[in-house]
Amino acid sequence: MLIEKIIYGKNSVTVIAEGKEYPADSDCVVLYRIKAGEETDDASFAEFLAESERVQCKKYLFSQIDRYSKTRKGYADKLREKGFSHGAVKAAVARAEELGLIDDARFAENYYEKYKTKKGVNRIKNELKAKGISKENLVFLDEQGEETATAISLAEKFMKRREKTPETRVKLLRHLAGKGFSFDTATKAAASVFSEENF
Repeated sequence: MLIEKIIYGKNSVTVIAEGKEYPADSDCVVLYRIKAGEETDDASFAEFLAESERVQCKKYLFSQIDRYSKTRKGYADKLREKGFSHGAVKAAVARAEELGLIDDARFAENYYEKYKTKKGVNRIKNELKAKGISKENLVFLDEQGEETATAISLAEKFMKRREKTPETRVKLLRHLAGKGFSFDTATKAAASVFSEENF
């Protein structure tokens, strides 16, 4: 296989071989001694492309980690979206986990701390499950105590500028259920902001 040309861009390298363009990593170009005008065998070139993809995938992942906090699944989905192969994604994510850069347990705890005054534990748990957090990393949520204080706070906020009517009470209960609070907790919160005669 003849390497016809190597084009160096600002953040990318394109190797042109036999009329086809291949995205590559600049470090891999040096490591595999890929040079314009030289021949290389198909097996070596395929190995170069595979390693190049793995390196590019890892570099892209690390740049994402610097910018955004996501779960293992979130990062893997983003990498697949960018067109990286299953093998490259798996290797990159595994390496980031080894280095402690991706930690689903830590993500879940931080997420809970961020939203515990805005949402019920059930909703937080469901959102974390949707983000790919495993059951093992959600066990700590089962240990969270009664969330009545948070529900009351949200109920008071909801009831500002609203009349205390039976219809509004139903809306309040729906609102709290939507926030992920259990029926019992929502009922206690509603009772705290409604006087007995409104029940």
